[in-house]
Amino acid sequence: MVSIVADDEEFDFDAFEKEIENWAKGASHEAHCAFASQCAARVLPNIGGAPRPVALTGFSFDVIVIRAMFTSAVAGTLPTADVKAAAADSTAISTNSVAFAAAFPAANAGNSAFSAADAASSAASSASSAARSATDAASSAAYSDAVSTSSAARSAVSSARSAAELLNQSAPKVLLEKPLWLNVTWPDAIANNWKTLRHEWSTDPAMAFWIDWYEGLLKGRTPDWDLWYDIVLIDDEHWKAGPEAVAREIERIKKELRAKRAEKFEDHVRSMVPRSKVLAPQADRLANLIEEALNLYHREISNCTADSIEPLEKLPNILRQIRFQLTSDAPEGKRVKELALLVHAMVDTIDQLNRRLERASALPTDQRSPSPSRIAKVVTHPLFNTVLGAVLATGLTTFAGAAGDDINKEFIDQTEDGLCLTDFPKDPAPVKTPAETSDIPPEAFTRV
Repeated sequence: MVSIVADDEEFDFDAFEKEIENWAKGASHEAHCAFASQCAARVLPNIGGAPRPVALTGFSFDVIVIRAMFTSAVAGTLPTADVKAAAADSTAISTNSVAFAAAFPAANAGNSAFSAADAASSAASSASSAARSATDAASSAAYSDAVSTSSAARSAVSSARSAAELLNQSAPKVLLEKPLWLNVTWPDAIANNWKTLRHEWSTDPAMAFWIDWYEGLLKGRTPDWDLWYDIVLIDDEHWKAGPEAVAREIERIKKELRAKRAEKFEDHVRSMVPRSKVLAPQADRLANLIEEALNLYHREISNCTADSIEPLEKLPNILRQIRFQLTSDAPEGKRVKELALLVHAMVDTIDQLNRRLERASALPTDQRSPSPSRIAKVVTHPLFNTVLGAVLATGLTTFAGAAGDDINKEFIDQTEDGLCLTDFPKDPAPVKTPAETSDIPPEAFTRV
């Protein structure tokens, strides 16, 4: 690679590549995979607005690129033989697609973004060449951003260096659960490219999962590793068939996981059924309290709910569906199954709330928003405090039983110094998607 001029400063790609190459020599295969995956993911938006290979219809090319970096991420945490085999399949497809990538001009950001993803897949499939592949992913990502803007290239380089430093001290899983750009501001050029790509994907319901996946990467949401693992293992024939086939498999996997995870709540839920007349009104009251608290927040702070407490918005609907199932005339066996699914969704949602509050409390004060003075109006308001106590104490203990105790304790630990309301890394203006992902199966949302 050649040097390019970054504003008034010449940037030497060869020197950067050598720096990463030296780091990679001493890193583990899992670290190579996580590092390469994140480098590639940072520049994924650069394929937005670019012409796709004519030989691949719809967003089939995009799914090839996604699969490469997604598989590499899972290989960084769960490097099983099955994952490595899936990575080899991904690499074979992406290698066969190199000719398709020629649709991008040689110096096009989309071409380099594809190259970064291809390198990530190679890192996952071959331990012997993983160090070289990790280096290639970092340099291709930096070059992809350089074609966009010089400042974006410097951001990519800075993020790659921060990732390497983090991997020297922590397990790959730690990196993969951090915001994608780490301590670097998301470059405006890449944010705009994501806005374009997101808008493109939003025209196809089969891409809804991948929109949510990528925004989770940006914000550092804790991945559902069981779900990710099973997605990586989707048969090669479905990946080759395109986004619609993959989307159907993802929905099947999610449904099976929900059912499996809900089983542990069935014994407790069965004990709730005889107390339906008492518990149903409690679920309604909790739902109303949460909505009152959120209305207070919207009046006092912002019309948009802070990321750190956004999961609260899901709870009223879940609680009202619990109330509906408690008072339903359906056979007890069916009610127990439905209630277990909903209780699992409630526990999972509050667990997400804990994860976000944990991240928010770890941010430096100057990176939190809204301002601390405005936050205090809500944090000290009795209604808001009562709601949060009620959600955890009543919601988890009453409706989840012993399974909710650990999450309740964790919430208390997170909030004992006060609730931290904040937004996470900036997003481009939201674009409405035709399909929204949810942790609750569609059949649970019966109109009441």
